[in-house]
Amino acid sequence: MWASHPRQTRLQRGKQRYFCANYHRHSVLPKALRSTSPKSLYEEYVKSKQTLSELAERHGLSVSTVQRRIRQVHTTRIVSKYKEVVILTDATYWGKNFSVLLIVDAYRRRLLWRKFLDKKETIADYLEGIEWLREHKFKILGIVCDGLWGLPQALAGTILSVSPS
Repeated sequence: MWASHPRQTRLQRGKQRYFCANYHRHSVLPKALRSTSPKSLYEEYVKSKQTLSELAERHGLSVSTVQRRIRQVHTTRIVSKYKEVVILTDATYWGKNFSVLLIVDAYRRRLLWRKFLDKKETIADYLEGIEWLREHKFKILGIVCDGLWGLPQALAGTILSVSPS
């Protein structure tokens, strides 16, 4: 029933109307054609620098639904040609229940691994990222991390530097 790219026309009774060139009809865009996939929401969030509330309003979703869909794009694994690395690890929080854990190459300032979290960071999250690096043949020369309780003991077999929090 719809063309591949319906054209936006006007608001009527508070709803956005679209025009389908194939059928020469005006209608409200069906929900099936609205792009609210986790990947598209994540792209808008990161590249267009939209806040969660702006995305929620724009797509007619709740903020928690937008968070949940962005969380589905939880890990990105980036393979680098530089295999000897000193890594920086830390988590950044937005509110109480939404954060991202990053592992960055200290010398080249390149993101190596990330994971979106819906809880507080745990040692298991850090170990998951470090294990992934080891599986992909990274030689970890050293780790710089914050003072998460128990993390230095868990990483005792690796060269470690704990930064003061």
